[in-house]
Amino acid sequence: MQLLRALDELYLKCPFYGSRKMAVELEINRKRAQRLMRILGVEAHYPKPNLSRPAPGHQIYPYLLRGVTIERPNHVWSTDITYIPMRGGNGDGRERGRSAMGRAGTGAGTGTVCYEPTLPAKELTGYPQQS
Repeated sequence: MQLLRALDELYLKCPFYGSRKMAVELEINRKRAQRLMRILGVEAHYPKPNLSRPAPGHQIYPYLLRGVTIERPNHVWSTDITYIPMRGGNGDGRERGRSAMGRAGTGAGTGTVCYEPTLPAKELTGYPQQS
């Protein structure tokens, strides 16, 4: 467990390290580093091939804020799914650590993943103000 925690902390500090560099830093076998990284579900961040090519048949969504000038607080809202290290394990905003903003459900195709977490914020400040 201590080794998993050490690898997780090193990954947070240097997410571009692969298994070879992790093994050198943690002074363990490379195969062990690969296995631990697989258990944590992490991999090195590096440019992957063909990132700029859209998938065939993929719908292109319009940018809804094009031409909109954000002039005051509470005019436009934004959300983010953030990786949060926690004592009981790792959370990415969907599995654990939901109390920061709300509880996200699976909501496949229903929009509830984005809607449900904003409910506590709406209770505090109301809906974003329309222009």
